[in-house]
Amino acid sequence: MERDVNKRLSATQALQHTWLQSKVPNTFDEKIAKKALNNLTMFRAETKLKLATVTYMASHLASKKDQAQLRETFKMFDKDGNG
Repeated sequence: MERDVNKRLSATQALQHTWLQSKVPNTFDEKIAKKALNNLTMFRAETKLKLATVTYMASHLASKKDQAQLRETFKMFDKDGNG
């Protein structure tokens, strides 16, 4: 660990360091990789479902007054107008 940025290892150098190389397995387990990818896909799908649920609730279950208030609150946070 080095505080001085100019003395630090680069990311490439760090990945090639013998200590780190000794901790990394030399084999690739396709089964584990597929499971990890599947988990990431499921996480993304769950996030999209949550977003869709909240969007539905805000647009269909809130009164017109509540929707207007939510819209104004959102605009206050959206300083650059990019949504």
